[in-house]
Amino acid sequence: MIISDLNYEEISELESLNIIGGVRAPGCVDINTNTSTFRTNATITNNCGYTLNARAIWNFAIDDSCNTLDNGEAYKSSRGRQATVERVDLC
Repeated sequence: MIISDLNYEEISELESLNIIGGVRAPGCVDINTNTSTFRTNATITNNCGYTLNARAIWNFAIDDSCNTLDNGEAYKSSRGRQATVERVDLC
């Protein structure tokens, strides 16, 4: 996303929506991925000891929406085979 043509208010709105430059999830959030013939599958698990909101940020695919995860809870996500999980952000 090119943001050079946006004004300060527009950039602030994008940041508040967590569209650009999200805050990284702590290390206690695990990401496990595997690739099948046609899909890349990811399981995001909260091992932090508290509830948090997180979403997977994908390369070459649309990012996940925000998910509320209790301690020990996981969510699964999948995309086309070429996609990879870049990171998990808080949201």
